[in-house]
Amino acid sequence: MAFSLKLLLEFFFLTEPLTADKSKSSPMIVKSYKRFKVRLVCTFKGGVPPVTIILTKGGRRLTQGVVVKRKVLYVKLNTSHRAAFGSYECIATDAKGNRVKQRITLQRAGKNHLTVTN
Repeated sequence: MAFSLKLLLEFFFLTEPLTADKSKSSPMIVKSYKRFKVRLVCTFKGGVPPVTIILTKGGRRLTQGVVVKRKVLYVKLNTSHRAAFGSYECIATDAKGNRVKQRITLQRAGKNHLTVTN
């Protein structure tokens, strides 16, 4: 009985598919005031190694302020500019090509959310 190492590794890692670990990630909607620094976190688990994770906004890949450690992506954002607000997508891909996406929307908090009546 000769098993190849590749087959053995695939069998071991197929027991848990690649998924988003939302309990350890930022919530789907994060609110921040203008001129604050915000950290967004996307966490994934499972999948066949290596797992690569990228961050996109509006279909464009972002690299500034992005740090990936194992299966966790961290990004620090400065909300001084309106462009910082919007939807971000973390995309994890494992060695088998399985892909999982996780969306986090950064919304502006503040007086725009208040209604004033006379």
